[in-house]
Amino acid sequence: MDDGVTSGQHVHRPAHQAPHEARAGLDARTDPAAERVKAARRARHEARQQAVAVRRPWHVGWFGWRRSGDLGTATTWADRRAWAAWADGPRSRWVGLAILTVVALVVWVEVAAVGRPSEQAELQGGAAARATDATLASPTPLAELPTPTGPAVSIGMVEANGPVAGCTLHAPLADFRARVGPEIVGDCVDAAQAAADGDVRQRTTHGEGFWRAADQRIAFTDGTQTWLTAPTGIVRRRNSERFAWEPDADAGPRPARTARVQPPAQAGSILPARRIVSYYGNPLSSSMGVLGEMPPEKLFPRLNTQAAAYKAADSSRPVVPALELVAVVAQADAGPDGLYRLRMDTELIERVARWADEQGYLLILDVQTGRGDVDEEVRWLLPFLKRPNVHLALDPEFAMPAGQVPGKRVGTMDAAAINGVLRTLAELVEAENLPPKLLVVHRFTEEMVTHTEKIANDPRVQVVMVMDGFGGPAVKSRQYDDLIVQPGAQYTGFKLFYRHDEPLMTPQQVLLLDPAPDLIIYQ
Repeated sequence: MDDGVTSGQHVHRPAHQAPHEARAGLDARTDPAAERVKAARRARHEARQQAVAVRRPWHVGWFGWRRSGDLGTATTWADRRAWAAWADGPRSRWVGLAILTVVALVVWVEVAAVGRPSEQAELQGGAAARATDATLASPTPLAELPTPTGPAVSIGMVEANGPVAGCTLHAPLADFRARVGPEIVGDCVDAAQAAADGDVRQRTTHGEGFWRAADQRIAFTDGTQTWLTAPTGIVRRRNSERFAWEPDADAGPRPARTARVQPPAQAGSILPARRIVSYYGNPLSSSMGVLGEMPPEKLFPRLNTQAAAYKAADSSRPVVPALELVAVVAQADAGPDGLYRLRMDTELIERVARWADEQGYLLILDVQTGRGDVDEEVRWLLPFLKRPNVHLALDPEFAMPAGQVPGKRVGTMDAAAINGVLRTLAELVEAENLPPKLLVVHRFTEEMVTHTEKIANDPRVQVVMVMDGFGGPAVKSRQYDDLIVQPGAQYTGFKLFYRHDEPLMTPQQVLLLDPAPDLIIYQ
């Protein structure tokens, strides 16, 4: 049996066994009673250590917070016992508390140092706020900033931020803007720039305007299209095109069609959003037009079919049917009042108005004044004109001067008389809060309407000049261009005669007119 000692040999044991051998030799020389006392003490100490570990798994030691039983680097039981005795003593607790106090003091100093700029900023912010409050309490006038003008202000900046304060449009360009609409021209960007020859140019948020001193015409371009004042009103073309009347007519091809520019329409306006197809006449006379040639049950389907033909020919524009009733009829006899005109009974007007309401049509009341006063005839019709779907037409063919009889010669009406009627309608629209009214003016000779260039523009009243002559397509088309388009009518109309036009123009042919009519009337 190997007891670990052999004669003549030295046995190397693990280092951790050496203390046990030394302790065993010491214990052999120790008194047994003393050994029992020591054993009891060790047992009590170990029990106490286990209880502390259960109640307090962490305790304060020299190395800070440690788990109970973890005694650092002590390797022998004696070292562990000595360490445990010291760690459980009051001295170690005081040392730990002292260390914690030092650490807490260092942390507090660092936090205070970091927080000082914030406190300073708060103090400064409070001072600024108090200064602001003081300023608001007693305001002082601010120095006026100069208004930026000229090339330093870019188009992009103005489009993003709005028009430049204090900038005004050149007077002719401002008038042009009112006629075509601010959504086309935009707002002022910089001051008008005058050239040596008197021409003026000025930038806006949507492009650039030009005023030519030689003929006092305005042109405006957005970079792609040009709007300009023509002999017939405001027209539009591509920048690469030229009209024959322009000074540089050879600089580009002619526009395929004349694009007339109308003033901005008010809400509720019929034109230019819709096209109107109307039947003309009086139910009491078959010779006055289709309105008196057939009963309502045949008339309405025929009108609806005619309107649908225009819708099919141009699907981009809705079509609304209308009835044009001659409510004041010119007479060959003077009559009891000597005015050569006859007012229809209100019962007849109400009957046709009922037709229009039931079918969803417009109603246009036509006036042939004879020797009567046009303003008086219009005032007589005001109770009907107060209705939103009822409009007015003037027939200058039968407006006779003193000594003349209707039917013997063609009558005439001046722009001044038309403007008087226009004002009456505009006031009615305003007073009754109505949508804009139509004012239809018939014409087939130049003398029928004089001074057409003086007919006023009012967004509350839309003036439609109608070519009223009969004949073949070539004659009618030429009259339309000469009497309606060239004088610069605000809106255009074209009349066809089922019985007298040879041949009757088709809807496709009518819409090829330049510009295509806004109102088409059948008689």
